[in-house]
Amino acid sequence: MNVQKQGTVSRVLLMIAGVMTLSTCSSVQTVPVPPAIWTDTATGLQWQVQVSGRKTWQQGKDYCAQLDLGGGGWRLPNVSELRTLIRGCPQTQPGGSCNVSVRGCLDLICRVDDCGGCRHMDGPADTCYWPDAMQGECDHYWSDSLVGDNDDAWSVYFHSGHVGNGVRNVRSYIRCVR
Repeated sequence: MNVQKQGTVSRVLLMIAGVMTLSTCSSVQTVPVPPAIWTDTATGLQWQVQVSGRKTWQQGKDYCAQLDLGGGGWRLPNVSELRTLIRGCPQTQPGGSCNVSVRGCLDLICRVDDCGGCRHMDGPADTCYWPDAMQGECDHYWSDSLVGDNDDAWSVYFHSGHVGNGVRNVRSYIRCVR
């Protein structure tokens, strides 16, 4: 409970079940607070809802390892886990015709045309190809999966559901998982 006193009016902030209530002597105002963690019921994975700024691949790995949201245990997702967030683009969703996956193939040759995703900015969640619960920039997000034997890592571009690769010292967004 957070209590703020201004003049002769006391304000009390209560957080109960994801709802913040601002109470004063004369009125009560309820403001919904979005959850910071989203659980995918299909995979059991828990995802960080809000993201911080762009980071290099290594900075992203370090950020997730140090994240203390809801008790810690966070890490950068592998490319197969990150693809489970894709919505509305069948060829890059898990089981689609894009061959890039941890249990399948991580070499650059595995990136077939279908990995290019779907129509740009036509996803089901405010133009993004991810769940409605996600927040942040609809952009490139790093996975921890390396591309074969080179210096790249796999990523997902949520504007189109595109599964691609990038040089690890380039800054992209991070969404941690546990």
